[in-house]
Amino acid sequence: MITKLGDKRTRERAPGVQMTVMGCTAKMMVVEFAMEQGTAVEPHQHPHEQISYVMQGKVAYYDGEGTRFVLEAGECCAFDSEQPHGAKALTDVVIVDSFAPPREDFR
Repeated sequence: MITKLGDKRTRERAPGVQMTVMGCTAKMMVVEFAMEQGTAVEPHQHPHEQISYVMQGKVAYYDGEGTRFVLEAGECCAFDSEQPHGAKALTDVVIVDSFAPPREDFR
């Protein structure tokens, strides 16, 4: 799968959250999220491992134990399968998330 700029199919995942599946194989998926400042992703969990890389902006993450940490462009974090987590965009932010296995609900 090759995704060029003209091929990107962005859709609204939630108010203030745009999502683009950038690549997907049988075992992993890469998704780009653009979030408007102040937008929150409520705490949730899923069976997928997740690595989040902040491309632009600043975002606060929350893990399942109530720990809050802030990441800026160039920084990343990882969540194990079923680990609760959430996020809030402190600025307009672009995040690239990798999921293994792929999230069928994002296809």
